[in-house]
Amino acid sequence: MGLFKLIELSYIVMVHRYDYEHIYPPMFYTSHEDKHYLMPLGIEVHPETTMDDVNWTKPKLKKEIEHIQGSMGIYKTTYDPNKKIYKCTCMGFWRSKGNCKHVKALKEKNK
Repeated sequence: MGLFKLIELSYIVMVHRYDYEHIYPPMFYTSHEDKHYLMPLGIEVHPETTMDDVNWTKPKLKKEIEHIQGSMGIYKTTYDPNKKIYKCTCMGFWRSKGNCKHVKALKEKNK
């Protein structure tokens, strides 16, 4: 009958987690000096880091609001970049199916 020994193997596991908040998706860059970076922020990361180790959160963009003096008073024209929606409080907005002159001016300004 043989004698069996139980050999306990232990491993050290290093987890690399990086929080990344930017409007553009993350990507990796390796410099000519073999340093690894999380771009476009330029954060130096561990060489074995993968996309699974990156926690990407896309920041909410703020609404753009303009108050425009029109023929019937002051109109509030807004642009929500998260939903990509333009709105205006003037009557022409509804008549033109969302394309009044105030919205056109704001779209031109955002180009």
